[in-house]
Amino acid sequence: MANIFPWKKTESQREKAIKWTVTNAKYEIYVCELDEIELSPLVAHCMDVRNKVLSVLSVDAHKTKSLMRAFPRTISFVLRTIWDNVVAEFADDPEEADFDVLIKHFIAAHCTPDDRHDLLSQLCTGAKPRHVGVQQYYYRLLELNGYVDWLPGFETELQDNEIKVAFHGPMPSSWRERSTGAGKSVHAESTAEKVRYFRSQETFLALRKQAENEASNESKSARLPDNKTKGNGKRKFKPPHSNGGNKKPPSKRRVDADSDCPIHPGSHKWA
Repeated sequence: MANIFPWKKTESQREKAIKWTVTNAKYEIYVCELDEIELSPLVAHCMDVRNKVLSVLSVDAHKTKSLMRAFPRTISFVLRTIWDNVVAEFADDPEEADFDVLIKHFIAAHCTPDDRHDLLSQLCTGAKPRHVGVQQYYYRLLELNGYVDWLPGFETELQDNEIKVAFHGPMPSSWRERSTGAGKSVHAESTAEKVRYFRSQETFLALRKQAENEASNESKSARLPDNKTKGNGKRKFKPPHSNGGNKKPPSKRRVDADSDCPIHPGSHKWA
């Protein structure tokens, strides 16, 4: 079964400023506009806008009005139509509506309880991708677990002990075997201890691979004669009579003392 939420978050698009006023208080957030109806970016956008609005409020009483005014301005025209229909159906007074209830109905317009079940299955049986780090995987696990209650359905999100098991299972088998061999228990350790242990395994693996690559590069360099390459890796040019050519260099002949002089033949001996 394919994951309905990616383990690695997608890069954020260009953000725009959203400003609003409640009585005399002015607020502003920066957020991307949502223009697609795929479940993963839609839920992530809803949670992102909600969290950003709540983080800038200076007065708790401004919560409902702020959420209701800011959120519709962060979605495209098509999604805005769906949002307006949800508000018209479930809110008598939009200015006093329960935003969390409306946002759940808005998300439910794009998914079913089966998606909630699939998300929990992904959390419990998923495998950590190689390109996702240990710490990054753990934070993403917590984030996706926080999405569960916002999807339609009745299955509950993972509790603390279940999160530890869900985090332990997807780690590489060799890491888990070392953990077991060291007497570490999935349930006895705290989540922080477990994250730290697997992070140390990740660091050790990275250092070992770096050392192996460096040793391999040194071995290749040692096999190359010093006079074969320049500093830029290109082969040096050598004339045909050099050692690198096909012709042998002329050999020097020893002249004995009692031999004829090679310079003045027949005149005198070399000595």
